[in-house]
Amino acid sequence: MYQSLCKYNKDVLLFPMDDFLTSEALAVSPELKVTRLETLNEIVNNPNKILITNLMGYLRYLPSKEIYSKSVITLKKGMTININDLINDLYRIGYERETIINKTGDIAVRGYVLDIFPISENNPVRIEFWGDEIDSIRIFNIDTQLTKDKIDEISIYPIREFITEHEVPFEEIKHRNLPKYCNVTNILGYFPNSLVIYDNFDDINHSYTELVKEMFDYSISANLPGDSKYMFELDSIKVDNSKYFYIFDKTEKDSNNYRVSNIESFNGDREYINLRLNKYLKDNKIVIICLNNRYQANKIIDELDNENIIFTDINNLIDNKINIITCPITDGFIFDKIVVISEKEIFNKKDQEISYKTKFKIGTKIRDLSKLNVGDYIVHQTHGIGKYLGIKMLIKNGMKKDYLMIEYKDGDKLYIPVEKIDIISKYSSNEGMIPKINKLGGTEWAKTKLRVREKAESIARDLLKLYAEREKSIGFSFKKDSEEQTQFEKEFIYDATDDQIRVSDEIKRDMEDSHPMDRLVCGDVGFGKTEVAFRAIFKAILSNKQVALLCPTTILSQQHYQNAIERFKSFDVNIAILNRFVPQSKAKRIIEDLKLGKIDLLIGTHRILSADIEFKNIGLLVIDEEQRFGVKHKEKIKEYKNNIDVLTLSATPIPRTLQLSIAGLRSLSLLETAPQNRYLVQTY
Repeated sequence: MYQSLCKYNKDVLLFPMDDFLTSEALAVSPELKVTRLETLNEIVNNPNKILITNLMGYLRYLPSKEIYSKSVITLKKGMTININDLINDLYRIGYERETIINKTGDIAVRGYVLDIFPISENNPVRIEFWGDEIDSIRIFNIDTQLTKDKIDEISIYPIREFITEHEVPFEEIKHRNLPKYCNVTNILGYFPNSLVIYDNFDDINHSYTELVKEMFDYSISANLPGDSKYMFELDSIKVDNSKYFYIFDKTEKDSNNYRVSNIESFNGDREYINLRLNKYLKDNKIVIICLNNRYQANKIIDELDNENIIFTDINNLIDNKINIITCPITDGFIFDKIVVISEKEIFNKKDQEISYKTKFKIGTKIRDLSKLNVGDYIVHQTHGIGKYLGIKMLIKNGMKKDYLMIEYKDGDKLYIPVEKIDIISKYSSNEGMIPKINKLGGTEWAKTKLRVREKAESIARDLLKLYAEREKSIGFSFKKDSEEQTQFEKEFIYDATDDQIRVSDEIKRDMEDSHPMDRLVCGDVGFGKTEVAFRAIFKAILSNKQVALLCPTTILSQQHYQNAIERFKSFDVNIAILNRFVPQSKAKRIIEDLKLGKIDLLIGTHRILSADIEFKNIGLLVIDEEQRFGVKHKEKIKEYKNNIDVLTLSATPIPRTLQLSIAGLRSLSLLETAPQNRYLVQTY
């Protein structure tokens, strides 16, 4: 419902709630909680919204709107407020104190400086006090800690739903106890006038009956009274100034029926589609095809070549014509004399999901001391392996300063200023293995480094020879980006991150160069490696080259195949897959088509490295997780690498692959930014 309504109205909000047992017995989903809070913060200021919720969200206890509004803390430059009182107020509305700010909801205090990351902001703010007066409010960058902007005022909204005007013992902060400590309402209490629309009230009643039974069973199992209340009863929620309206409810006597039917997909060739569209016109229907953009409209007009088609807009529809307009809708329908067709039916494609926009930051890259725990083994560039004992404040030249304390052999101590943390690194070894600690000032560490350097030089000579030959060879220069490439990139259903755009540009520059590309793209799961690869693949195909996408496992190859079919569906790209699930007869046909150049993109496991696989004109090899292939397969990959462009994707590159990239023998691109609304894995 949320996905649908977002297409028609920008003032749509979501108020989702977990199932009862999940939230009560296990844990509340952090993502759903954040969405609810952002929705509450929005409607406290502007209740003229459409709000979508489920039964659990509708029955949820919430503090009254008055209490919730009072809990919003507004701070202004020049305002007088005691810093300790402010910190206590922030604790009461859910903020937590940390040494350094890392995510939304954190506060950090250093003397008369208070850092806070409010739920409503994209960046944290730094509030500096002069006594009890707020001297300045600055927005700062969480990674660099540098000021981005100065502001005069900030509103800090609650980051939990359990809001009261009084202190509550920690063990009592369970959502079911909220009515004991404040006036409660449900979500309707946040709207001065509301129209409540139920979708099939019979189903809601049935779900509520099951829910009551579930709550009773849980209470008994948790040794609580059987009549324990966890939320409102469905019958008790009747707000005097609300109107109630039922969809799909035949029990209401004064109901209106709108007879709307669905449209079958237009599976078939051009003649069949034209036949169906012209039949609607003969039946005196008004035909409207709603497409997402002008490119799709042009594509339909060109492909169908139907004299009855016109491009227009919603206010200028013409009878007896097939009206094409740009207006994204979820589904087509027939209502009375009107036939509305969406992209879903005409292109037989899934609807694009609208991601819920949130400013919430779950965490940032760690560039600080939180990487180290007391007792960890570390490696110092000069002194070797030691043991980290924590931070110690020392006075030097009359100034207090923090130092990292490292213990070496015979109990010797080394103190490193915290700002020089980059000269040490965490010791990495097999789990549970305790390394031999070096002596401070001894020669042992220098000898170890010398041995490793000699071994490394031997390997480096071989690799340099290989890459020098590669650098001398002349490869294929791919064409510059065309209009079709631009359109392909526009069809990406998510907002591309700055990193994705930068990495994509780096790959394209390599592809357009005459030297064969050998680029490694590193990025965490979900950071967009596949999309970057698909853009490179499409560029290669537009230059009439074939592409191979090599995967380490059958399941991954199947997943890439499904994603590729979905991503390239609007374009004329022939995609095939080779793995052990492909029947022998089909595999034989694919191999033949590959030799003839009929297949643009071949996705598969190490099967595509077999001797019988022959490309007519391969230009690009994409390798997913190269480190998971064996030595024999890597030798075969090396043969490919001599004269074609190679793109390697990895979330966890092996040290040698990474070192080659860092040393400059292979090009390296990093995807470090998570897409804005990427959900992390939820762990209960």
